[in-house]
Amino acid sequence: MDRDENMSKAMQAESMWHEEIESKGLRQTLADRLRFHGGLDVKTAVESTGACITTIQRHFRAMSENGIGFFDTPEGDHLKPA
Repeated sequence: MDRDENMSKAMQAESMWHEEIESKGLRQTLADRLRFHGGLDVKTAVESTGACITTIQRHFRAMSENGIGFFDTPEGDHLKPA
C-alpha cells in the first residue's frame, strides 16, 4: 500500500468519525467506538475527533464514572468497555 492510499484511508476514517459525531454527539460516538474497538485511548480520540485533549479526558472520566468503561492504565489515558 502506498502513501497516497494510506492518506486516503485515514481521511475516510476521520470523515466517518465526524459524520457520527454530527448525528449522535461526541459523548455517544466515543462510547460507541469504545465498545466497537474494545478500548480507546486519548490520543486516538483527539486525533480522530479534532476535540482538545481536556474535552476527551472529561468525556472519558464521565464514561468511567457512569460505568460505561474503566481506565486500564495508571495514567488514565486508555479506556476499556465495562
